Amino acid sequence: MSATQIAPAEVTLTQAVRARRVVTGRYIAGGDDDVRVFYPHVLYRSAAGELLVDVFQVDGPTQGGQLPGWRVLKVAGLRELRVLDAVFLPRPWLDLVSPEFRREVLAHCVELAATPD
Repeated sequence: MSATQIAPAEVTLTQAVRARRVVTGRYIAGGDDDVRVFYPHVLYRSAAGELLVDVFQVDGPTQGGQLPGWRVLKVAGLRELRVLDAVFLPRPWLDLVSPEFRREVLAHCVELAATPD
């Protein structure tokens, strides 16, 4: 996927994450062409600069175990993204202070607790 293709996907996923909207799309990096249904929770750049999205996948093909379950998807491998009207509740075990996210978090769907002054 070229930079011009990533930009619209990044915008689409940013909006979906922040609005907690269900997304469908094809994930060619997974070696299949079937539609996946997922709840995008965190959009971020890896330490290597790769754009990734952590999702809770609820339907479609998977090579990573049973569904529903957590998946890390490369945004460059996503095609035909569609944001649905349906909304999701963030999974309670999402840990934004995890070392995994100590990079550049671009969007997340979790309401962070206010810190006392």
